[in-house]
Amino acid sequence: MELNDDLILQWEPKIQKMVSNTFIVGLDREDLAQELRIGLVKAAKAFDESRGISFHTYLHTSLVNATRTLITKAQKQPQTRSIDFKFINSEIIPTEIANALQTLKTIMKKLI
Repeated sequence: MELNDDLILQWEPKIQKMVSNTFIVGLDREDLAQELRIGLVKAAKAFDESRGISFHTYLHTSLVNATRTLITKAQKQPQTRSIDFKFINSEIIPTEIANALQTLKTIMKKLI
């Protein structure tokens, strides 16, 4: 299969459809689209017509597998962006949060 810009343009709607139906933590839509474009190029290089399957089927399977790999990698990365995770695990609570928690406790005691 010939690798050129037309190949990417031809399959871009499929890539965009897959991107619109997929959410991966830590990966924005354009990053995902770029990963799938790379998958398209790899699939085009590896495609063998003699195996008796259409390129569309081969490409679809390749892109689904690439997406699953990205999801697996994202799930293995620790989610350290959460303030709760960061401060609870280090047992350090910023003064503002500690004061807010104390105020909330006081309010809750009055309500009970």
